[in-house]
Amino acid sequence: MGELVIRSFEPGDERGVIGVILPIQREEFGVEITAEDQPDLAAIPTFYQSGKGGFWVAEKDGEVVGTISLKDIGNDEAALRKMFVAAKVRGKEFGVAARLLDMLMAHASHAGLKAIFLGTTDKFLAAHRFYEKNGFFEVAAKDLPESFPRMAVDTKFYRLILASRPMENALVPEFSVSDWLQSRRFYCDLIGFSVLYERPEEGFCYLELGQAQLMIDQIGVGRDFALDETPLERPFGRGVNVQIRVPDVHAILGRLAEGGIDPYLPLEEKWYRRDNREVGNRQFVVADPDGYLLRLFEDLGERFPPNP
Repeated sequence: MGELVIRSFEPGDERGVIGVILPIQREEFGVEITAEDQPDLAAIPTFYQSGKGGFWVAEKDGEVVGTISLKDIGNDEAALRKMFVAAKVRGKEFGVAARLLDMLMAHASHAGLKAIFLGTTDKFLAAHRFYEKNGFFEVAAKDLPESFPRMAVDTKFYRLILASRPMENALVPEFSVSDWLQSRRFYCDLIGFSVLYERPEEGFCYLELGQAQLMIDQIGVGRDFALDETPLERPFGRGVNVQIRVPDVHAILGRLAEGGIDPYLPLEEKWYRRDNREVGNRQFVVADPDGYLLRLFEDLGERFPPNP
């Protein structure tokens, strides 16, 4: 079975996108709609991939099997549209819907969006459950922004308020670093974190990537927790690795390669037993400039253990 890749829409994907969306709309849900009724599908780069928007596809064995998009509607808000997954790759064992949404949420975080709205129909019951599970709440049509691009078939609406203040996580590690600017460049430019806030006079920075949060703090500037009798020597953080879920490990590997940084452990697919099922990670390990080990992974979903 081929590898699943989540990536941005590229010219030439149009036929694959329509091939996923239209059969689901027409055959599964009985919506009388054509490609011509959806002119946005013929203008994805200008309609979606502008401002703070985006359009992503899930690709497997060279075939588009899923889509998701954000339409920038102004005021740091966006509309989630065109989330469709082909029937043959649905379910937790594939994790396509979750990975598409992870990609979208990581983009929304980087773009500084404050809220995401979406419209759907009463017939998409599985979609309702998925959105509600991921933090969306139903709202009345009258509460939608005036700029929301409502479709004629939309009868049910949701809103997700994105975290507007840091320190939402109950556990946030802080790394003592030798050069906070070098570390910030590594985490932001190569790994994909964004800066929530920083205190340059203290060499401190609070970072976020999707639902992952991390603090970095320069040793010897302001208050730190280094022990005088225990000098720090590279690699820092010995015996610990920090697991971070990311939307696209291949994109990060590409940026690291351009920066001349090799993984500490190469890319692998690993399945771990959890009770009577297995959960899968596509993952690799890389060391940051001070030697802290980061295990970056994509969620591959769940499966029953293979027969012995």
